[in-house]
Amino acid sequence: MTELGFDERFAMLVDAEYLARENRRLARLLKDAQLRLNDACVEDIEASQSRGLDKPMLRQLANCSWLREHLNVLIVGPTGVGKSFVACALGQAVCRAGYRVLYRRVPASSTSSLSRAPTAATLASSRSSRALSFCS
Repeated sequence: MTELGFDERFAMLVDAEYLARENRRLARLLKDAQLRLNDACVEDIEASQSRGLDKPMLRQLANCSWLREHLNVLIVGPTGVGKSFVACALGQAVCRAGYRVLYRRVPASSTSSLSRAPTAATLASSRSSRALSFCS
């Protein structure tokens, strides 16, 4: 095994420090997000017509362009369709993109008027919904 020169060792040290800082930052963002499901990720969401989810929409949400355009995502649907999982998976994707997230449950009475908005994408009517608050 050949010995590494000073420049190579220094570059490895800088890379290791950078990765350690990025990992600590991501861990802090995920902890501060208070996601209900810490292991949820967008890649694990099963898109199906019965759930009202399609892959192109999920891909678009996962790339966080809606966040950079200052848009909101409201997830509503009946019990058991996976609102919490989708919200936590999106929250995880946003954290990986470097933004802060806060996961909160919103009572149905607060979202009833929003779900009737013409641009709202819904899974179905709901008793409760999940909300994510994103900060840059």
